[in-house]
Amino acid sequence: MNFTNKFSIAVIWNYLNKTTGYLLDFILSVVLARGLGEYYYGVYTELWNFVFLFSLFSSAGIDTAITVFLPKVAENAHHISCYLRMTFKFFGVVVLVIMLLLMLTGGYLSRTVHSPELSALLKIVAFYIAFYSFILIAQAILLSFYETRFLFWVNTILKSSVILCSYLILKNGGSLEYVIWSMIGINMITAGIYLFRIYPLFRVKPEVQSLSPFFKFGFIAWITSFINYLLGRYFDIFLLGVFSIPKANIGYYNIAFSLTLAMAAIITSGFSGITTAAFAQFEHQNKRQVIAEGWLKVTKLCIFISIPLFLFVILNSRILISAVYGEAYVQSANLLQLFAFLYLISLGLGSGTNSALLYSINKEKIVLKIRAVCGLVNVLLDIILIPIWGVKGAILASGSAIVLTIGAEFLFSRKNANLKFPARFVFKISLAAVISLVVSRLLPAQGLLELLVTLVIYIIFFILCLFLLKPFVKDEVISLSNLDVRAGRLLNFFSEE
Repeated sequence: MNFTNKFSIAVIWNYLNKTTGYLLDFILSVVLARGLGEYYYGVYTELWNFVFLFSLFSSAGIDTAITVFLPKVAENAHHISCYLRMTFKFFGVVVLVIMLLLMLTGGYLSRTVHSPELSALLKIVAFYIAFYSFILIAQAILLSFYETRFLFWVNTILKSSVILCSYLILKNGGSLEYVIWSMIGINMITAGIYLFRIYPLFRVKPEVQSLSPFFKFGFIAWITSFINYLLGRYFDIFLLGVFSIPKANIGYYNIAFSLTLAMAAIITSGFSGITTAAFAQFEHQNKRQVIAEGWLKVTKLCIFISIPLFLFVILNSRILISAVYGEAYVQSANLLQLFAFLYLISLGLGSGTNSALLYSINKEKIVLKIRAVCGLVNVLLDIILIPIWGVKGAILASGSAIVLTIGAEFLFSRKNANLKFPARFVFKISLAAVISLVVSRLLPAQGLLELLVTLVIYIIFFILCLFLLKPFVKDEVISLSNLDVRAGRLLNFFSEE
């Protein structure tokens, strides 16, 4: 099997893995929101902020370094063994320190965000973080070898089990504490499955080599990830707690942010990690023009899906949230509209594909500097806007910082890889989406059933507009035909002669 086919199959399974994972995460959020109620769902949201933060420290950026370095030594089992043995020795020490730190500081952290319920829960999630961080590293190892099919099945079973256990626990009057313990048990089993899968890579006798570049890259990636924390929802959630924003409002914020990221995941998740590994191989082969072409194809695909999807959700957010989460959470609708609009801009500028490109050409320090500046911008905006507008201020701060981050990364990627922004393509897709939205709104939607009918009309007219506007070019038809003849023939109807 040649590299193109191998990469394409890996992307498909990775896409299924990520999108299914985000879909299951979404279902879990609905189960928890309905089962815990508004107040305790806000508490759960704050708890997961600390899970995410301490997981960043425990993985220490090694998961990102693995996806960049292992593909470069994929043919040398001795080098792979050396990387992995040192990785897990380092990981073991770090995770023990993190668990001890979390258990000692749980009470202080709970007082900081004015949530006394967190004190006991934080000591429990220390065990969850240990297994979760190991899973992240194991997934990065398997992703480096394009074992995305295996990842799909394991992760799907894992997340489905979490949903089922959470539902049964809450339905029978159980508390959030019991839900967390069930998650720990399921993660422990999953970690064992991954260990069994990657263990043969350790059995090869390691060949001594300098690991300084590997850990140095991991350290920079970790700092970048920590700065991403300052850019993302979890730092917002932390500040919302510090500023004593009501727990229910924090839950509303989390729903808006989660739905937006879930939509983005449907679009970009198939390329997550895979693009970094593939771009790194192309850079190693001195094929930077191929990287630029790959960036353009990935970005155009993201634009093609994101514009119609995001615009439809923005227009129908109130009905969607009311039908899925219930009337109690309908206040999330305005937050969803604002954040989805800002995030759509970042997707149009390349989103995570920009950082994957910069990582692959050894420009990780540029990513670090950009995200450091934009992270500080988000912190300042949060401090200014949250006391004034509450959760809406947090959404505006993070959304603006994300657009600024992706825009800056796009400019540097364009400079280093001679990228071409597909402005004409964006215009045609946007025009098709707007025309289809206008037509679909002729049938007002009041409930979920009417919304589904509206969606069908929207899709039909969007496809018709694509046929008339023909946004794709022949080269893209040929590329797709090389992977799947039927898909290439289908795309041919929407391409220029």
